[in-house]
Amino acid sequence: MVNITIKEAVSHGMRKIQKRLKWFLALNILALLDTAYLIYLHYKPTATEWCKFGEKFDCDIVNKSIYAEIFDIPVAVLGFGTYLVLFALAWMVRKKIGSTSALLWFMFGITAIGVLFSGYLTTIELFVLGAICIFCIVQQIIILANLGLLLSILRLSEGHHKTYATAHHPLNP
Repeated sequence: MVNITIKEAVSHGMRKIQKRLKWFLALNILALLDTAYLIYLHYKPTATEWCKFGEKFDCDIVNKSIYAEIFDIPVAVLGFGTYLVLFALAWMVRKKIGSTSALLWFMFGITAIGVLFSGYLTTIELFVLGAICIFCIVQQIIILANLGLLLSILRLSEGHHKTYATAHHPLNP
Protein backbone atom coordinates (compact mmCIF):
# COMPACT_ATOMS: atom_id res chain seq x y z
CA MET A 1 0.00 0.00 0.00
CA VAL A 2 1.22 3.49 -0.85
CA ASN A 3 0.94 6.22 1.75
CA ILE A 4 0.77 9.74 0.40
CA THR A 5 0.85 12.68 2.76
CA ILE A 6 -1.44 15.65 2.25
CA LYS A 7 1.62 17.80 1.57
CA GLU A 8 2.71 15.43 -1.23
CA ALA A 9 -0.80 15.42 -2.71
CA VAL A 10 -0.93 19.23 -2.71
CA SER A 11 2.52 19.43 -4.29
CA HIS A 12 1.57 16.85 -6.97
CA GLY A 13 -1.62 18.77 -7.77
CA MET A 14 0.30 22.05 -8.02
CA ARG A 15 2.81 20.46 -10.42
CA LYS A 16 -0.07 19.33 -12.64
CA ILE A 17 -1.57 22.82 -12.60
CA GLN A 18 1.81 24.40 -13.44
CA LYS A 19 2.31 21.94 -16.32
CA ARG A 20 -1.12 22.72 -17.76
CA LEU A 21 -0.45 26.45 -17.38
CA LYS A 22 2.75 26.00 -19.41
CA TRP A 23 0.73 24.31 -22.16
CA PHE A 24 -1.84 27.10 -21.98
CA LEU A 25 0.89 29.74 -22.33
CA ALA A 26 2.47 27.87 -25.25
CA LEU A 27 -0.86 27.54 -27.05
CA ASN A 28 -1.52 31.24 -26.60
CA ILE A 29 1.88 32.12 -28.08
CA LEU A 30 0.96 29.96 -31.08
CA ALA A 31 -2.42 31.71 -31.27
CA LEU A 32 -0.73 35.13 -31.15
CA LEU A 33 1.47 34.15 -34.10
CA ASP A 34 -1.54 32.75 -35.97
CA THR A 35 -3.70 35.83 -35.43
CA ALA A 36 -0.78 38.13 -36.26
CA TYR A 37 -0.51 36.37 -39.62
CA LEU A 38 -4.28 36.68 -40.12
CA ILE A 39 -3.98 40.43 -39.45
CA TYR A 40 -1.24 40.62 -42.07
CA LEU A 41 -3.44 38.74 -44.57
CA HIS A 42 -6.40 40.95 -43.80
CA TYR A 43 -4.50 44.12 -44.67
CA LYS A 44 -2.44 42.64 -47.52
CA PRO A 45 -3.65 44.40 -50.70
CA THR A 46 -3.10 41.43 -52.99
CA ALA A 47 -4.42 37.90 -52.81
CA THR A 48 -2.24 35.25 -51.27
CA GLU A 49 -1.59 31.99 -53.06
CA TRP A 50 0.14 30.48 -50.04
CA CYS A 51 -3.13 29.98 -48.18
CA LYS A 52 -5.25 28.83 -51.11
CA PHE A 53 -5.87 25.12 -51.44
CA GLY A 54 -8.73 25.10 -53.95
CA GLU A 55 -12.19 26.66 -53.93
CA LYS A 56 -13.16 25.51 -50.43
CA PHE A 57 -9.89 26.32 -48.64
CA ASP A 58 -9.11 29.98 -49.25
CA CYS A 59 -8.01 32.36 -46.49
CA ASP A 60 -8.62 35.46 -48.61
CA ILE A 61 -12.31 34.69 -49.12
CA VAL A 62 -12.76 34.37 -45.37
CA ASN A 63 -10.32 37.01 -44.14
CA LYS A 64 -11.41 39.74 -46.56
CA SER A 65 -15.16 39.14 -46.31
CA ILE A 66 -17.64 41.49 -44.64
CA TYR A 67 -17.68 39.04 -41.71
CA ALA A 68 -13.96 39.57 -41.06
CA GLU A 69 -14.59 42.89 -39.30
CA ILE A 70 -16.74 44.13 -36.45
CA PHE A 71 -17.18 47.91 -36.27
CA ASP A 72 -14.28 48.25 -38.74
CA ILE A 73 -11.98 46.22 -36.45
CA PRO A 74 -10.64 43.02 -38.02
CA VAL A 75 -11.73 39.90 -36.16
CA ALA A 76 -8.07 38.83 -36.19
CA VAL A 77 -7.17 41.96 -34.17
CA LEU A 78 -9.86 41.05 -31.64
CA GLY A 79 -8.46 37.52 -31.49
CA PHE A 80 -4.92 38.81 -31.03
CA GLY A 81 -6.07 41.02 -28.15
CA THR A 82 -7.97 38.15 -26.56
CA TYR A 83 -4.98 35.81 -26.70
CA LEU A 84 -2.70 38.53 -25.38
CA VAL A 85 -5.01 39.04 -22.38
CA LEU A 86 -5.27 35.28 -21.80
CA PHE A 87 -1.48 34.96 -21.96
CA ALA A 88 -1.00 37.80 -19.45
CA LEU A 89 -3.59 36.36 -17.06
CA ALA A 90 -2.09 32.86 -17.27
CA TRP A 91 1.34 34.32 -16.58
CA MET A 92 -0.11 36.09 -13.52
CA VAL A 93 -1.67 32.83 -12.29
CA ARG A 94 1.63 31.02 -12.83
CA LYS A 95 3.52 33.68 -10.87
CA LYS A 96 0.75 33.78 -8.22
CA ILE A 97 -0.03 37.47 -8.77
CA GLY A 98 -3.54 38.26 -7.57
CA SER A 99 -6.37 35.90 -6.71
CA THR A 100 -5.63 32.72 -8.62
CA SER A 101 -9.18 31.42 -8.43
CA ALA A 102 -10.71 34.71 -9.64
CA LEU A 103 -8.19 34.97 -12.49
CA LEU A 104 -8.85 31.38 -13.58
CA TRP A 105 -12.61 31.94 -13.62
CA PHE A 106 -12.16 35.20 -15.55
CA MET A 107 -9.95 33.37 -18.06
CA PHE A 108 -12.59 30.66 -18.33
CA GLY A 109 -15.26 33.30 -19.07
CA ILE A 110 -13.15 34.96 -21.77
CA THR A 111 -12.34 31.58 -23.31
CA ALA A 112 -15.96 30.39 -23.24
CA ILE A 113 -17.03 33.56 -25.06
CA GLY A 114 -14.17 32.96 -27.52
CA VAL A 115 -15.38 29.42 -28.18
CA LEU A 116 -18.91 30.68 -28.86
CA PHE A 117 -17.62 33.43 -31.15
CA SER A 118 -15.36 30.95 -32.97
CA GLY A 119 -18.37 28.68 -33.44
CA TYR A 120 -20.27 31.59 -34.98
CA LEU A 121 -17.34 32.36 -37.32
CA THR A 122 -17.00 28.70 -38.31
CA THR A 123 -20.72 28.63 -39.14
CA ILE A 124 -20.23 31.72 -41.33
CA GLU A 125 -17.28 30.06 -43.07
CA LEU A 126 -19.11 26.82 -43.77
CA PHE A 127 -22.65 27.93 -44.54
CA VAL A 128 -22.44 31.53 -45.74
CA LEU A 129 -19.04 31.95 -47.39
CA GLY A 130 -18.58 28.32 -48.42
CA ALA A 131 -14.86 28.64 -47.78
CA ILE A 132 -12.54 27.64 -44.95
CA CYS A 133 -9.47 29.49 -43.73
CA ILE A 134 -6.86 27.02 -42.46
CA PHE A 135 -5.34 29.61 -40.10
CA CYS A 136 -8.79 30.41 -38.70
CA ILE A 137 -9.34 26.70 -38.04
CA VAL A 138 -5.99 26.52 -36.20
CA GLN A 139 -7.11 29.40 -33.97
CA GLN A 140 -10.46 27.71 -33.36
CA ILE A 141 -8.73 24.48 -32.31
CA ILE A 142 -6.49 26.47 -29.96
CA ILE A 143 -9.44 28.21 -28.24
CA LEU A 144 -11.11 24.80 -27.73
CA ALA A 145 -7.87 23.37 -26.31
CA ASN A 146 -7.64 26.43 -24.03
CA LEU A 147 -11.14 25.73 -22.73
CA GLY A 148 -10.26 22.10 -22.00
CA LEU A 149 -7.04 23.09 -20.23
CA LEU A 150 -8.85 25.68 -18.13
CA LEU A 151 -11.53 23.19 -17.11
CA SER A 152 -8.79 20.78 -16.09
CA ILE A 153 -6.90 23.48 -14.18
CA LEU A 154 -10.07 24.62 -12.40
CA ARG A 155 -10.88 21.03 -11.40
CA LEU A 156 -7.35 20.49 -10.10
CA SER A 157 -7.38 23.86 -8.37
CA GLU A 158 -10.61 23.09 -6.53
CA GLY A 159 -9.20 19.73 -5.42
CA HIS A 160 -5.97 21.46 -4.33
CA HIS A 161 -7.89 23.97 -2.21
CA LYS A 162 -9.93 21.20 -0.55
CA THR A 163 -6.77 19.19 0.22
CA TYR A 164 -4.99 22.31 1.49
CA ALA A 165 -7.95 23.28 3.68
CA THR A 166 -8.10 19.77 5.17
CA ALA A 167 -4.36 19.79 5.86
CA HIS A 168 -4.54 23.14 7.66
CA HIS A 169 -7.79 22.61 9.56
CA PRO A 170 -7.35 23.40 13.29
CA LEU A 171 -8.74 19.99 14.31
CA ASN A 172 -6.40 18.08 11.99
CA PRO A 173 -3.39 16.71 13.91
